[in-house]
Amino acid sequence: MPNHRIAGLSRLFNLSLSVSVCVALAGCSMFALKRDLERMDSVARISGTVAREDPSRNPIIVGLLEQRVARDAVVDYTVLRESGDFSFLANAGTYFVLAYEDTNGNLSYDEGEPAAFHGDPSPLEVVAGEILDGLTLELSSTVSLTLHADPQQRVDTPPPNLRRSTQNIGERATLDDERFARDVGSMGMWEPVSFAREHGLGVFLLEEYDPARIPVVFVHGLAGTPRDFTAAIERLPRDRYQPWVFHYASGLPVEVTAEYLEKALMELHVKLGFERYAVVAHSLGGLVARRFVNRVSDHAELLPSALVTFSTPWGGHEGARMGVKHSPQVVPVWRDQVPGSALLTALFLAPLPAETPHFLLFGYAGDSMMMAGADDGVVSIASQLHLPAQEGALRVYGFDANHVGILSHPGALRVFYRALERSLDDRE
Repeated sequence: MPNHRIAGLSRLFNLSLSVSVCVALAGCSMFALKRDLERMDSVARISGTVAREDPSRNPIIVGLLEQRVARDAVVDYTVLRESGDFSFLANAGTYFVLAYEDTNGNLSYDEGEPAAFHGDPSPLEVVAGEILDGLTLELSSTVSLTLHADPQQRVDTPPPNLRRSTQNIGERATLDDERFARDVGSMGMWEPVSFAREHGLGVFLLEEYDPARIPVVFVHGLAGTPRDFTAAIERLPRDRYQPWVFHYASGLPVEVTAEYLEKALMELHVKLGFERYAVVAHSLGGLVARRFVNRVSDHAELLPSALVTFSTPWGGHEGARMGVKHSPQVVPVWRDQVPGSALLTALFLAPLPAETPHFLLFGYAGDSMMMAGADDGVVSIASQLHLPAQEGALRVYGFDANHVGILSHPGALRVFYRALERSLDDRE
């Protein structure tokens, strides 16, 4: 077999876009995926709405407590900027849902703060795979919470559910962290539930937070890790910017990942009070980032001041269609990448807010034997230049680079840093 064909097959296998190669060479991965999908089916969803008596800008904390023999334990919590919807993912068990208005901004409950339980309080008996929605909590100054655990105090040994990842919001890390190893990134694709349980999703700070510098949030792609951005992060001007990285299980549906990113950045915004930030994304990460912006379009404080994307399959990928059609096990995010999917359609139903200029970067130095037409070795140029994405971008730039190489391409990095300057520094 010619070397160029072997190289093309290898690249597609690494990104799980060639099902024939996956089945032949990744039997263990398919077995692990099957086991993880069974676990995912057993996860329950609890959702509802919280409201308060008087309008206020104080954050609202919503907590999920599991009833245990020794003591009730907080297994997850979320931070809301205002009255609105909340949701949790959990295993089967008995739970209580509580909420309070954090009037002093310490993200912990203090006696006298308006609060609420679901019911009086009423336990929720949750069975595997159940969807419990429609819960309503009304904050009241007459309600007092007697907590067995504070929502800011994480459980030492939480159950293996998808929300354990809140442990990693705002945690300090370095790119050498073992959680950012290549095999962990692969696990995030093939075993997303196990990834969340063992490593946790999270937005990590690579340096001590500095209010004088602007956060830049890096979002990796399918089977990727924050290390993919090593070149961009190493050369990031540290006098003006500080790097944050979003590490997630890339096999999860894009909507789930974007929802988590929204909750994580909301919590960090409440804690740190940053006013501006940028989001930089590669490949699948671009879909996550765009969907995140869709979700926060009505929340000005969470809108990024710039969105920079590299080599994103805006029009989907035929390999994903083949995977969904023929693979014995389907990675959930593949469905989102099928051309014409509900997710890809939803991304462009509304234009990006004017506050978030989009800089679209694409590569064209590919020679994949598995795709018709020009490509970057993994994603076709047609998909990278999907017309709705171009129409919504402030600038579009092309580079003689392949799918991964674009992240260290000197010209691409120069454009990236100029995009930050144009969108962030000019607003000071």
